Amino acid sequence: MIAAVAGVAALLVGMGHGWGYGLRVLMLATVMSIIASIYSIAVAITNDLVEPERRVAASAALMLSYGMGSVIGPLGGSWLMQAIAPSALFYGYALLLFGLGGYTFYRRLQHTPITVEEQADFVVAVPESQVASEFDPRSQDSDDIPIEDLIREPDIPTSQSQDLENHKPEVSGD
Repeated sequence: MIAAVAGVAALLVGMGHGWGYGLRVLMLATVMSIIASIYSIAVAITNDLVEPERRVAASAALMLSYGMGSVIGPLGGSWLMQAIAPSALFYGYALLLFGLGGYTFYRRLQHTPITVEEQADFVVAVPESQVASEFDPRSQDSDDIPIEDLIREPDIPTSQSQDLENHKPEVSGD
């Protein structure tokens, strides 16, 4: 359904030569915002269908296909624009989106949808960084600990420590 709406909007953008600038920008924003959401939806559906132990491989395959599309898409779009007309870019979008919608409809006929009970629980993925935790009001204030207290020297037996002290690296004079 989402692909069909985006396909229709892409066709309208391609055919809207006589439209005003504001309307064309609005339709273009509609097309691009819908297209941008397709990857997220694909990831969610894939994670619902794949067993937990195979999710990394499935995510890798999705990222690989996304990367290939990021390379092939601009090349194909620029070729369409040069060979036909600048509006052919949106006709290409529409063709791909209708193809995606048709394939999705075909797959839904082949398999029953996943019930809500079988779907994976939603987990918020919060990026972890030092800066983010500093500004997060939920984080607890802790005392500053000197770096020396965090890093511990490894315990080396005395015979090995004497060998390390006596060993001097060779310096080559290139």
